Amino acid sequence: MSWQDGSDQDDFESSESKDGVPPFLLDPMGILSRRRLWMILALILGLAATGATVYSWPQRYEAEARVVINSQQIPREFVRSTIAESSMAYLNAAVGRVLSHANLERIIEEHKLYGALRDRVPRETLVDRMRNEITVEPEKSISREGGQTSIIYRLAFESDKGQDAADVANALASLLLDATLEQRTEQARNVTRFLKQALERDERELRTLSQQLMDFRREHRGELPSELDPSMRKLEMLHDRRTSLATEIARVESNLDNGVGESGVPSENEALLRELRRKLASEVAANTDEHPNVIALRKRVADQEAIVRDERAGGRSASPTVRAGRTELALMRQRIGEIDAEMDELVQRVDKIPAAAEELKALEQKETVLRENYQASLRKVEDAELAETLETAQHGAQIEILERARPPAAPKQSRWLLLAAGVALSIGLSLGVALLLELVDPVVLNARQLEDLIDRPVLGSLPRVKAT
Repeated sequence: MSWQDGSDQDDFESSESKDGVPPFLLDPMGILSRRRLWMILALILGLAATGATVYSWPQRYEAEARVVINSQQIPREFVRSTIAESSMAYLNAAVGRVLSHANLERIIEEHKLYGALRDRVPRETLVDRMRNEITVEPEKSISREGGQTSIIYRLAFESDKGQDAADVANALASLLLDATLEQRTEQARNVTRFLKQALERDERELRTLSQQLMDFRREHRGELPSELDPSMRKLEMLHDRRTSLATEIARVESNLDNGVGESGVPSENEALLRELRRKLASEVAANTDEHPNVIALRKRVADQEAIVRDERAGGRSASPTVRAGRTELALMRQRIGEIDAEMDELVQRVDKIPAAAEELKALEQKETVLRENYQASLRKVEDAELAETLETAQHGAQIEILERARPPAAPKQSRWLLLAAGVALSIGLSLGVALLLELVDPVVLNARQLEDLIDRPVLGSLPRVKAT
């Protein structure tokens, strides 16, 4: 601790520190007077360090190129692109291709970047360093009427040589242009391939279901809804035919039952049987089946029929007319059996039609859905192939270099700016040293400060006596 130097008695007694402000800050000229040597030393050291830094600071140059990507110029009503113009996915993929290890290594070799480091440092390290010196970013997006957009990409490269920076920036712009076109073409080709696979899957499913429908119609022939009306008409026709045959059989049986002998004259038993049948018919027409006369006549008819049969079997040979009638009767009965079997089969098929109709309807509905999916997939494939042709012919999005990079006239960071910053830091360093010394080695500036230090009141003070 030291006493105030160069202050008179009035200043010592009357000066008081303001609230919250250290006393020495109220005496800036005193600080400069007391700490000037240290401040000058700190300033000299700071300026020396600034000069050395400015002298050794590497000069870095940054060159910029710009690429513009315009959306599809052909109206979408004519050709619908399979690439979303507003999506940044394919652009980011193209940037990834530009910054790939193979591309950057080729640029290093072509432009002979990094000098002797190429022989001493692994290529992976050089490629990583180059990636850190490259800037690829969307700079601006412009929307126009009709949904068309333009995206401007900024590509910059930083190097210790301005010409190398410009050459590499232009090479990156060319790579981005090629990579974007290649990425769009590949994406359009992938979309087409995917849609073709979906089309093949839909086609297989449709073909399989169509075969199932064919098999179902073949297995349920006669049981399909479309065959209901023909089956019903056929049943009516068979029923009419059976009725006709039954009537004919009844007529033939009646003739046989009333058959005649060789001479053409019926026997007494046959005549009696015919008379009994006539009476039975009259009684049945007048009375019920339970009437005693009807029951008695039925019994007499049955007995007489047995007598006639025995008589015929006893040796009376049938006439040719009777034999022909019996043959015709057998044929008609056989035909009735065939008609009954055919009708039974038709009835069974008709009974199965409702269940077959439901199953057929489900299959047809499924086939309709699959056919619609197939047609939709086919249209998508055709549109995708047209869009792929558009991209291959480069009639889709228009990509071009908007501004080529030029060698920069000045480095990225000016040395004068660095020098100004160093001078400011040196001045700040000298002031900081002075303040630090004031805190470490404080001086007594006023009576209040002295009372705080010694915990005693100040009784008085003597002025400085100047020697004469």
